[in-house]
Formats: sequence, C-alpha cells, structure tokens
Amino acid sequence: MKGDNEQMDRAVALAKGKRLAEHWVTNSQALVQARSGHAQLARRLSSRAVDLALQEGGRGAAATYQSAAAVWEGLYGNANEARAKAAAALAVTNGRDVEYASALALGLAGDSSRSEALADDLDKRFPEDTFVRFTYLPVLRALSALHRGQPTESVERLQPALHYELAVNGLSVGLLS
Repeated sequence: MKGDNEQMDRAVALAKGKRLAEHWVTNSQALVQARSGHAQLARRLSSRAVDLALQEGGRGAAATYQSAAAVWEGLYGNANEARAKAAAALAVTNGRDVEYASALALGLAGDSSRSEALADDLDKRFPEDTFVRFTYLPVLRALSALHRGQPTESVERLQPALHYELAVNGLSVGLLS
C-alpha cells in the first residue's frame, strides 16, 4: 500500500509454496495493483489467487477474492466484469461478506435491483449482526438512493455507519489491503 515494492516482493517470496499464505499474499498483491490503477495485472494476480485458493480447498477464500475483484471492477466502471465476478463469487457462497461485496459491486455496476435484493437478503438473514446493520446495509441503501437520483437520502442513509467507519471486519482486510 505504501509503494514499497521491495517489501512486497519479500512477502511474496516468503509465502511462495506455503499453504494458505500464498493465495492470501497473491490476493493482497492484486488489491495493491488494483488500487494503483494496474487493472490488467490486478486481474491476473486475482485470478491466480482464486486458483491457488481452490487448489487448497479454500472455496470461501476464492469467493472472497472474486467479490473483492468485483468491487474494484465496479469502481473502475467495468460493469460487465463487476457483474461476472460478483455472480462467480455468489455461485460459490452467499456468506455475509461475499454477499455484501457482491451487492456493492452490482450497485456500482448499475444493477440496483440485484444489489437491493442482496441487501434485503442480508437484512433478513443477519438481523442482529453489527456490520450488516450499521455498515453494510447503510452503504448499500445509500448507493441505491444515489442511483435513484436522491443524493440527500443517500447521505441520510449513511448516518448509522458514521460510528463504525473505522471498524475492521474480515472483508475489510481483503478490500482495503
């Protein structure tokens, strides 16, 4: 994240061939490249991370990596890629964090109806989950309001998330690394 390529290369070398570590580090590389605007390299690294995770039997990790890639594709404006990666992730699992990231990616890709349906599902399945109630749903509802041309409502929808904006969950590490 700090542009220290030497340190990143060192971490990659240390993780090479190590169970679980290699796919996580490879995904982290993909996220760094995506943040740096190197979309093609990020895609290749993400695909490799997914393949490595699947080789280790880590279907959940693979889906998490795919949903994270879907988000950055949505942020880049690559709607078709965002939709495809979100669909691939959801085909593996509809776990809380994968479903949220996929809903976010779909919302960014302009597929508000599918994003809202996933938000409704999260609301129904996780009624007492702090991250769902105070982070995931406000963000998804705000994005939907923005797409409906209601910026004031969008800002209002984000208010419950203010107290939790610095909180970290398992997905935060994947998306923000």
